[in-house]
Order: sequence, then C-alpha cells, then structure tokens
Amino acid sequence: MTRISQEAPVPIFCVSQNHEKVTSEGMSSNLKSNLCSLGVELENIVHITQPETIVKTRFVDLKHHSHVFRCDNDAYVSSIDCDEYENQSNLISQIDATDVVIISDYDKGLITQDVARFVCNTASSKGVPIYVDTKKRDISCYEKATFIKLNEAEWNNLIGQNKTFADDRLIITLGSQGARRGWITYLCEQRKTVDVTGAGDVFLAAFVVHHMLMNDPAQAIHFANIAAGISVERQGTTSITLEEVLENDRH
Repeated sequence: MTRISQEAPVPIFCVSQNHEKVTSEGMSSNLKSNLCSLGVELENIVHITQPETIVKTRFVDLKHHSHVFRCDNDAYVSSIDCDEYENQSNLISQIDATDVVIISDYDKGLITQDVARFVCNTASSKGVPIYVDTKKRDISCYEKATFIKLNEAEWNNLIGQNKTFADDRLIITLGSQGARRGWITYLCEQRKTVDVTGAGDVFLAAFVVHHMLMNDPAQAIHFANIAAGISVERQGTTSITLEEVLENDRH
C-alpha cells in the first residue's frame, strides 16, 4: 500500500507475489481452541454452533502489521429452535452432563432471546455456572448468568436498565487498560499491539478456566488479562497456553 488511487481518495492495496494467506478459526471455535490450549480436554467439550459458515477476510499491511480493511461474508444463521420438544430435551440432557455452560453470542441469529433465556434458566436451576460473551444490546435474557463479559463498545451500546456498574456479574474489557468488574479496574501490562482479533475469546477462555479452578474472580481477571495481552502481540486468532500465561505473570 504505497499510493492513493486517482479514481477516488482511497489507498491502493497491492497484492504481492509473496503475500501471506493465513486461515484460522474464530468466534466460538477460537474460544474452544483456547479452552483446549489452557488445559481442557477436547473430548470434554460439547460445541454447539451454527451449520452456516461465516467468513471474515482481513487485508493486512505486512510492513506495519496494520489492518487496511475487512470483508465479511455473513451468511444467514438459523436459530436454535427451543419450541421443539426434541431440541429442548437435547439441550437439557447436554446441560445435565456439563460442569459449565459457556455462551459465545455474536448476535448473528443462532442464539435468540428465548434460546438464551431457556439455556440460562435450565443451567441455573441445576446449579451449573454460566459464562457469557455477548454482543446483544439487550442482555436481560442473561439475567441468570454467573458472569457476562462485554467489551467497552458493547457496554456503551447496552440499552435499558442493564447498564449499571453495581452488577458485579459484568466484566468489561478495556483493551490496553485491562478490565473492570463492578467499581474496580484491573490494570494489565502494556503490550505492543499487533492484532486484537480474537482477544475477547482468549480472555473469556482464560477467565473461565481459572475461575472454575480457583473460584476467585479477581485472580481470574488478572489471569485473563495476561492471556489476552499475549494474544494481541500476534497476528490473527491464536491459542494461548497455560505455560505462556504463567511465564508472563509478573504479579
């Protein structure tokens, strides 16, 4: 990318012969990959996702490691039908057999308000903890969740009575400033940011793993901050290992 087009005030993106093409899993698949890299056995994970493929293509200037633009192919995503008895029974039986429910909700249509409410009510009634990462503006359907992770933009976009720092179920990630829970901000080590793609998935995976083991939200946020900090130093989505987090823990 070295010049501006004469046809319009936009940069010209030249695809060189030695350009790199990297394909990696994102969204809930990235979350699953990080759960595994942090020590969760793959056979112990039940992954429910949409059959449709969502593709996000990022064009990156290799010299400066900066995004030039992104092209999204957002396929129509069919929702889980909780009105059918068979689907309800399958979800209930899967929740019965789990230690934790993690919902990665990009608000693409798979998880409707009714589905979210049904899963949370079912898990909560059975004493199963529920961790949520959502882009929904109305999060009232997650009132039974144990923790809800939002980034700062998602927090600012919330509507209605959901928006209060007094709700200590909410964890708000603040990028280079760390994360906030309640009225407390948990600072993180400053990193050289190369790519923030998938950092939220890494944070959630690390938080869940640590919290399930130690039941200490503050320490889990500290652990998750380190993991997400490592991920933003790398290009594209990445899986962070337990060893890497421990090596980078200056606390």
